Amino acid sequence: MTDVNNILNNLLNPRKILKLLKNAELSVDSMKMIRNTLKVVDEKLAERITTEQESTEKLQSIVDEIGTKGVDKHALAHMLQYGTLDGYREGCAPVAKAKREKRPAKYKYMKDGEEITWTGQGRTPSVIQNGLDSGKSLNDYLIR
Repeated sequence: MTDVNNILNNLLNPRKILKLLKNAELSVDSMKMIRNTLKVVDEKLAERITTEQESTEKLQSIVDEIGTKGVDKHALAHMLQYGTLDGYREGCAPVAKAKREKRPAKYKYMKDGEEITWTGQGRTPSVIQNGLDSGKSLNDYLIR
């Protein structure tokens, strides 16, 4: 993908193009072919820009018309994205799923005279790991 990015960076910088053309030993015919190619590219880009602008104007017209009909544009966007209005709250943007509750502690251990708990998820605390290494069982740390 970096090759494409390099090409685009060069195409977007007129000085780089001119430097490239200056350093290349091109015949008059080659320069004319490059010029014609750039004209074709310019025409195609102009067509694409026009098409994009027309599409944007049409979409804006539809959005404006929907607003005059009393349809909530957020509800429409939710319907288009999810195919249903389930989970939609009127007048609000789509809501992210609720966060789950914090896991309850499953194990406890003492460190520096302080009782600390651990859910059993993630990296094993060093105190428990040291105990396991010395022959203890996780059941020795279970909260009862």
